[in-house]
Amino acid sequence: MSPGIRLSGLDGRTPLGFLASLGVQAAFTDDAPPTLRWDVHTGTPIVGGSTLEALTSQVLASYRRLAHSPAMSGESVEDDLKFSTPASVRTYLSSAAASGGLASSFAAAQVSEGAAVVSGKNRGKSKPSALHFTGGQMKFLEIARGIASGLDGAGKKTSHEWLSRENILDTLTNPGVGLSLLRWGDTDGRAHALCAVSPSDGSERRRTKSLTSPALTALALLGMSRYPTWTNERNRSVTQGFFGRMPRMFVWPIWAQPAGWAAVGSMLAQARPDPDESTIEHYEAWGVAAVWAADVHESGRYGSFGGARPAWQAQAPASGPATA
Repeated sequence: MSPGIRLSGLDGRTPLGFLASLGVQAAFTDDAPPTLRWDVHTGTPIVGGSTLEALTSQVLASYRRLAHSPAMSGESVEDDLKFSTPASVRTYLSSAAASGGLASSFAAAQVSEGAAVVSGKNRGKSKPSALHFTGGQMKFLEIARGIASGLDGAGKKTSHEWLSRENILDTLTNPGVGLSLLRWGDTDGRAHALCAVSPSDGSERRRTKSLTSPALTALALLGMSRYPTWTNERNRSVTQGFFGRMPRMFVWPIWAQPAGWAAVGSMLAQARPDPDESTIEHYEAWGVAAVWAADVHESGRYGSFGGARPAWQAQAPASGPATA
């Protein structure tokens, strides 16, 4: 097996590290994605079929294109993704789909037509992905665009750096602090719980932004495109990878064999906190070594991940053929 490139700055045993690892492969959505696997003992992602320089350049280029696409920018966008009507959701999704590739899959991960908020001041508006932990003044897509441009919604410079080759490379190769601009780090909730002010407070937002490189969040946003959202028969929003209600649980697999784009999608779709015999047979064929889980803690309008834990582990070292 080719050794591949070890991305030691990321840890797939945490939600943020896993999403960011997926983002490296997702950056190649419109090209030829490299393979992805894990060192199951350390959670380090290993990418094959590319170079570190190519990975860094591709992430930067893909994220900038995404930030300027209809999935993040334009007249059809609502920055909090709480659209007032199903028609507005349809327009947003159609505009992104027309761009194809990464923009289309990113938009499909954000919101689905027909799923509505059932209570509160946003009742009747569209219900976005379960990965939307922001609220109040923290506008999801405004933050996402600011990573690429270094500017906030008012056109002022953000307190964090904007995306560059340097901070992407640093994020991929050097372990970071774990805080994310979108509250996806497993320490985000505890950090905010100790604060004297709301996460939406201007000074607190600036403090949080200054603690992390935007590259980690950018990578995780790219990885989010692998987790579509849809509407169930009760008009509730459902996001792949999430189970239960209050608290919800995010579940993801770690695999040991190099996996291409299609195989990764299959493993993400099959991840369960309590797999049955048939699912375990698939895991064995794919080389899935473990399934990890993290609860989502909600406080008011904000969410955060709790500490990650293994929900299922293979009885023997994962083995099997490389997947395409």
